Amino acid sequence: MNIFEEQRVSSRVDFSLPEKLDCHASYSSALNGSTVVAGNGFAILSTSLRPLPPRASLAMTKAFTLAEVFSSHFAGRRKTAFTLAEVLITLGIIGIVAAMTMPALITKHQKQVTVTRLRKYYTIMAQAKLLSEVQNGEMEYWEFPYTFSKTDIRPFFDKYFRPYMDVINECESAKSCSSLYSNTRPVYTLKDGMQFMFSPNPQTDTLNSGRKYIHTGVDINGNKGPNREGRDIFYVNIYPKEGAVMLGQFSNGKNPNREELKTGISANSGHDTSCCSHTCATPSFKYLNCGALIQFDGWQIKDDYPW
Repeated sequence: MNIFEEQRVSSRVDFSLPEKLDCHASYSSALNGSTVVAGNGFAILSTSLRPLPPRASLAMTKAFTLAEVFSSHFAGRRKTAFTLAEVLITLGIIGIVAAMTMPALITKHQKQVTVTRLRKYYTIMAQAKLLSEVQNGEMEYWEFPYTFSKTDIRPFFDKYFRPYMDVINECESAKSCSSLYSNTRPVYTLKDGMQFMFSPNPQTDTLNSGRKYIHTGVDINGNKGPNREGRDIFYVNIYPKEGAVMLGQFSNGKNPNREELKTGISANSGHDTSCCSHTCATPSFKYLNCGALIQFDGWQIKDDYPW
């Protein structure tokens, strides 16, 4: 029987294995389903043995880098990119959307800043009055100045208010101050940059029957624009009993409603009308009540506010 024919022949062959087996000089048993089981110097062959090809003819395994894998994967595919026209159209759409939304966002931010700073000033004046009363007694008994002059007002301010406020300096000229500056009433600058006019009602005042109160006006952003009442200039009065009150909020012994604050209330003992509107019976008083309107609306600027 021929061992090279289809019939399989198992043989037991005795051969000695070297201490270090060179796999390239050994025999391959993975060909045609053949197997070799080796142990103790013996090998069981299930078919004929065939020598491995020379070392030089062995197929070498090649490692691929990640870049080569991606390069091979996308080879032949079309590389896409935006054309100049597409980029310009996209930028144009973005510009249109920004032009439509940015003004509204800027205005909203400006309103929020206005309310925040106005409320801060109102709180500063209210607290200063209360702290001063602890030290100097009730405001009703303070010694008010006799005239509308800086010479008389400065000592009053230095005694009753300055110790309880973060005042940096007094403005010496219209150039360094806001539009609140005048030759008769001092204007002070706070640490946060706000500037305010301070004007106690003198004892010799006949228009308001010598009533004791303090009139103040604040420019919430200092010597910057727009320097317009209702935008960055507001007025706060300080009374002995009522304390700090937005101009217009406490008028003739009563609190007006919202519509009255907008359309007009009596001012200066009925000689004038103050409003919070673009039109008013006394044109120079058309924005005087705007601080009171903001406070009345819960410290917010509503849509019908004359911004």
